[in-house]
Amino acid sequence: MDNDTNQQILQELRKLRKTSQWMSVFTVLVLVGLFVWAFTLVRSRQASQASPWTDVSAAMHRYDYQTALKLTQQLAAAHPDDYYPHYYLGYIYFEMGDLGRAEAEYSRAYELWPSEDLQKRVEAVKKRRASESTKPK
Repeated sequence: MDNDTNQQILQELRKLRKTSQWMSVFTVLVLVGLFVWAFTLVRSRQASQASPWTDVSAAMHRYDYQTALKLTQQLAAAHPDDYYPHYYLGYIYFEMGDLGRAEAEYSRAYELWPSEDLQKRVEAVKKRRASESTKPK
């Protein structure tokens, strides 16, 4: 083979090498992009599947009783036969100082799920209401 042929072969090999390098970079970028897309998709699905109680709990931690009350009332309306929204409404009303509504919600929760804890809460609210009604104003 002559020198020109060798130079052409080397030139073609260099082109192939550059093309191969660019294809490798492109493949890595596509794989990274797919990974980021998949990770974002999974995170967004997890966020959308988060419990509605997460927002209620966050509002309670901020002492934002009105927001917690509104969200829990929506949950109670969506699940009227579930004791937990009524239990939590009782807790919220108790924290807000509305003992009448707290007693009503705890009592409804107790009707749906009779437990010793709920019975104690109903009795505690009744006792507190009674003691507050006898206080001089």
